[in-house]
Amino acid sequence: MPEAQGTRLVTPLKLFATTHTLRCLLMVLVTATVPPTLILAKGSQPKDKFRGTVVHAGPKAISVKSQDNIYLVRTFSYTPQVEKKIHTKPPVAGKRVTVHYFRGTDLATKVD
Repeated sequence: MPEAQGTRLVTPLKLFATTHTLRCLLMVLVTATVPPTLILAKGSQPKDKFRGTVVHAGPKAISVKSQDNIYLVRTFSYTPQVEKKIHTKPPVAGKRVTVHYFRGTDLATKVD
């Protein structure tokens, strides 16, 4: 059967590729615009601790060198509550701290 002039056939592969691309783009836009505290439901993820020495502490993040592995340095961003507390009394470089964070993220929920 001859094709009508000006019409195109859409193959299932092309249709899948375009819908997959649109879904990925939508997911990136949603996760980029939603703050990390809204993505995590309160109490939904277990918390872990990271012990070490402060390398650098800024108004938005803290870098801590592990006390167990001298080659491991992690940077954590603060939750809004921790950010307010850190703003009043920031930790000094060289101080030993324990950072409580959600497992699988770099979001500090408490800095001792």
